[in-house]
Amino acid sequence: MFRRFSLFSLTPSAYGLSIGIELFVVFILTISVGADEYELQYKILDLRQEGVFTMGQYLRPSTQSEEKLSAEPQYRSKTPVYVTATFGSDADSKYTIVLDESKGTGRGYDVLYVDRNNDEKFTDDPKIVGNIRQQGRDFTVGNFGPVEVMVDYGDRTVPYYFSVEHNLYSQQRMQLSGQDGRYIENMNVRLETSGYYTGVVQFGESQHQIAVIDFNGNGLFNEYFKPQSDMRNPEERLYAIGDQILIDLNGDGRFTGNKELYPYAKYLQVNGNWYSLAIPAHGGKVEVQTPDLKFGTIKIPDGMGSCSFQLASSNGILNFEGTGQEFQVPADTYQLYSHITQVKDSSVNWRYDAIGTVSGKQFQIAEGDIFILRFGAPIRVNVSYYYSLGGQIAHKPKAGDTIELSLTLSGQGGEAYTNIQRGQDRPPAPTFVVVDEAGKNVAQGTFEYG
Repeated sequence: MFRRFSLFSLTPSAYGLSIGIELFVVFILTISVGADEYELQYKILDLRQEGVFTMGQYLRPSTQSEEKLSAEPQYRSKTPVYVTATFGSDADSKYTIVLDESKGTGRGYDVLYVDRNNDEKFTDDPKIVGNIRQQGRDFTVGNFGPVEVMVDYGDRTVPYYFSVEHNLYSQQRMQLSGQDGRYIENMNVRLETSGYYTGVVQFGESQHQIAVIDFNGNGLFNEYFKPQSDMRNPEERLYAIGDQILIDLNGDGRFTGNKELYPYAKYLQVNGNWYSLAIPAHGGKVEVQTPDLKFGTIKIPDGMGSCSFQLASSNGILNFEGTGQEFQVPADTYQLYSHITQVKDSSVNWRYDAIGTVSGKQFQIAEGDIFILRFGAPIRVNVSYYYSLGGQIAHKPKAGDTIELSLTLSGQGGEAYTNIQRGQDRPPAPTFVVVDEAGKNVAQGTFEYG
């Protein structure tokens, strides 16, 4: 028997609309000027109030400490939960965090201990009381923060602030794994940064408030935001981490919308001009320079509506957006990271979102080259299946097994489509029919959006 399964993406070509895109490259040159340095101040806040969501660190809960601790408090729980976080790049950058239950075992993890100064003991660290709430009979959520630790950056030791959230499923007993049974499988612990460094910076003739965000919550503010070779999403989608920059472009005193959020890269384009931002690991200052660069010009053909896209390189991810415009691109080796295309068909607006995958080809833009980057139509429809055997996914079913189907679509650039909208709504989900060798219908159904 067949079961409905998630529809990860749809494409315009599936509904009679082609969105093939060609990008043409031409080259120009810019000249550099001196660098200016600006001090930044740390601001503690909930980044979600700014409309910014960060990845942080996902920490693996354990019944044992990864580090050797010289002194611990008297825990009330029979099963205190240990996690290890990483802050900074010092030789000893691991910090131990412990969750405890103030009311005793099985009553909820509402206490947090943090080795604030990273001396492998808790006798000089305060107890932090958090908020826990019940969500359903067997699910609890706990929140703590902002929490302060001291991070050594070599030339200075400064505070770093973060929050901690844990989710515990079926708290009546711990579900353990690992050879020594130390890892807790029915609990998730996530750490997220609790602020950013901010200040006013001069870009050419304009001043703008900026903020430097530690997106991955590891205490380092100077990591280029770029795809990681060891991290994969479904369909082998590219996954980028690093740090981010907010720039108040319209001067309204707030950071709003995606246009004011930049992946931290070696080069950033602000008000049509390119700059290089050098940020130290501690994030407390920024050096702004107009670099000496060779550029290519990307053209989007007429009639393509509006298009925003991102290109990934070893120097980070670059954002581009416009309607029938040309885009200057620093000479480098790139891969398509994502694109959003909006076109009009018979008075209806269509929007298509896609993310690059590992199958997407890298391309090098060198001086004097003219390069055509193709993505979009023709669209490939991908249907895969699997079934579960004893909790394990298998791919060789036999008669009588339950099959799960997955439908995805990809463009000619290898990109995977993640969203499609016709006006404000999604089109109807596609249907499927399964036939046997004689052509007889044996099953049918409808894919579900996921």
